[in-house]
Order: sequence, then structure tokens, then C-alpha cells
Amino acid sequence: MDDARAAHRYFQEDGKYKCFHGSVKSLAERRLEKENRIPYNVETSNVRSKFLFSAMEVPVMSNHRESVHTDKAPAAIGPYSQANIAGSMVFVSGQLGLDEQTGVFVEGGIRAQTEKALRNMRAVLEAAGASLDDVTACTVFLKDMNDFAAMNEVYATFFTENPPSRAAIEVARLPKDGIVEISCIAVKA
Repeated sequence: MDDARAAHRYFQEDGKYKCFHGSVKSLAERRLEKENRIPYNVETSNVRSKFLFSAMEVPVMSNHRESVHTDKAPAAIGPYSQANIAGSMVFVSGQLGLDEQTGVFVEGGIRAQTEKALRNMRAVLEAAGASLDDVTACTVFLKDMNDFAAMNEVYATFFTENPPSRAAIEVARLPKDGIVEISCIAVKA
């Protein structure tokens, strides 16, 4: 077996993918290399193999972000955006159970406010060119963890198949003294 293969095997058996200088390759680098999209040269000497990557053109996610605004969800109540788009990712700010026209909480307790918060989140996602199907993670902030079961029933009606990962956290207080706030991260298809 040639030196290059032996070195490659060593790196895989080590359980980590390492490049020639010993740092761990990123997941993107490994995927691109697997797809043969990163050209590389291997120079072999009698002492050891050296991996020398030639000049390559690798797509890099832009650090540019775009703010999202829609009148179909309540306006931000501070110096933040309803959402931001970075590449194919959408980061939606926490949505409360507020009516988008009046800025007042909907009546009906935790169920009504959870439903409204999720409808607001869906409106922001749609304004960003995404949908609830694109959501990969949600964070639910509850004023009272005793409301978890009722919130969960309503939440389940919005994410019927392949639900996103989620964290539910009880907090001391929410903006405008809300009882539920929901944020999410989505990856546009």
C-alpha cells in the first residue's frame, strides 16, 4: 500500500479527518472532498506523505444577511428584525401571541396565544421564502411550565410530520408580559 493510502487510513482509524497540518477538516470540506469537488495533489517522499491542497474554489457561505419584514406578523418591539436570512438559513425572532393589527395579545389563554405565535412565525417564514416544513429547530419560552401540555397540543397541529428539534424553557418574564414566545431556525429548500 502506498504512503498516501496508509496515511489516509490512519486518519480514518483515528476517528478524525485531518489535513496535512493536523487540524480537523470541517464537515463541508469532507463532503466536498467526497464528491470530488476539491482537487488535491499528494506528494510522497520516503519519510512520510504530505497532503498538499492545490488552489481550490470552494463555495463559502456569505456573511451577508438580509432582514425580513412583513405586515402579516406583529412589528418588532425593539431594535431587532422579525427574521434574518443568511445564505439558505432563516433565523426567526421570538414570536408572541400578538395580533398583528392591534399589537394586543389574543384572548383565550395559552392555547390561543400559542396558535397565534405559530401563525405569526409562519407569516415571517413565508415572507423569507420559507415554510414551516423548512424549520429545523424551535425554542419555546413559557411563563409557566404548567402550560406545557396545552402548548404542546397546539404546537403538534402545526408540525404534523418530521417535527423540528425543540427546547421548551420556563422563564421568569416575557416581553409585554406574554405567556409564550416561540423562535425558530429554518433551512430553505
